[in-house]
Amino acid sequence: MLGDEILRRLTIARPAPLLVESNSAETRAMKSVSQKELFARFHGNPPASPESIARCQAGLRFPLPTDYAQLLQHMNGGEGFIGKHYLMLWSVERFIEMNTGTYFAESAPGLVVFGSDGGGEAFGFDTRSAPPPIVVAPYAGMEWEVAFRVAPTFDLFLQHLYASEDLV
Repeated sequence: MLGDEILRRLTIARPAPLLVESNSAETRAMKSVSQKELFARFHGNPPASPESIARCQAGLRFPLPTDYAQLLQHMNGGEGFIGKHYLMLWSVERFIEMNTGTYFAESAPGLVVFGSDGGGEAFGFDTRSAPPPIVVAPYAGMEWEVAFRVAPTFDLFLQHLYASEDLV
């Protein structure tokens, strides 16, 4: 099964569980979540090639954060639940398509969107800061004034989705 193979590769690549500290009341304490548990209900696509990841970075003129690029080497996007939250991660091909010459680039300069909640919220990197934190913004009326910072890194974003009831 493809999902099992992706989980096996993620476990090999990053065997230690990640830690997250959420601002939400139910997860103020540090929690440890294994990669297997984190991706148990997520269906990842086959890995992205190193060449496609390089093309993505060149096309965006933005170096993808290491934790996100590592995930692409194990799954080229996908969708499913991370905890109680639905997550759609775009493939590198879709990532380039959706971030060049589109509404996102014009309405919120510096926001590089990598996916969504499958509904009205987009998830992206705030490239105005280094390293770029993860933000959530509504598709309708997307601009910086309505974006919220969710996590300082992609890995912690995934952990936050898993551990929290609310996005922000």
